[in-house]
Amino acid sequence: MDTIYTLHNSELRHLSALDNARLDSGDLITSIHHESGRCEVQAVFDCAPAVLMGLITNYEDMPDHIFGLEQVDLLERYRDVLTLRFTMKLPFPIGKIVWSNVIKTTSTGSGHSLEWTLVEGDLKRNEGSLILLNHRGNPNRTYARYSVSVQSAMNFPKKVELMMTRWLVPRVVEKLRRVAEAANR
Repeated sequence: MDTIYTLHNSELRHLSALDNARLDSGDLITSIHHESGRCEVQAVFDCAPAVLMGLITNYEDMPDHIFGLEQVDLLERYRDVLTLRFTMKLPFPIGKIVWSNVIKTTSTGSGHSLEWTLVEGDLKRNEGSLILLNHRGNPNRTYARYSVSVQSAMNFPKKVELMMTRWLVPRVVEKLRRVAEAANR
């Protein structure tokens, strides 16, 4: 059994019947882990995992798919590992931020995943993962779990950073869902 499928089964065991019903109806489930600063969003998309992965890995058009993203530059590529530079305009008084991540993509028979870590930029920390799987065995629906831990280099109080993360991350997922579902029609 591959890692993605194991993570998916583990995730589903921890979801209540209410959470599964919420996901099925289109709700986002967002949680913040205060100690680590990690934000997780779970969602179901009405498209196949491969459609969603295709949008996410189309780096030239990524600013059209991701909330707040203005530009993405490919700095380096080696097989399934990329180094990308991102420019994002935040609606907060912060303005534009620029950072580079190393991103590893994995695709298996049961799903797709991305994992990333910060290389440099206007952030102290940016690490996370995105897991995409068939939702409840339906190849035309995708269960997605987006998990990210971000810390600004501006030394905001932790409470403020958590508030900004909780505001921004669901908007990133929701815009991606709208774009993916429109592309699937």
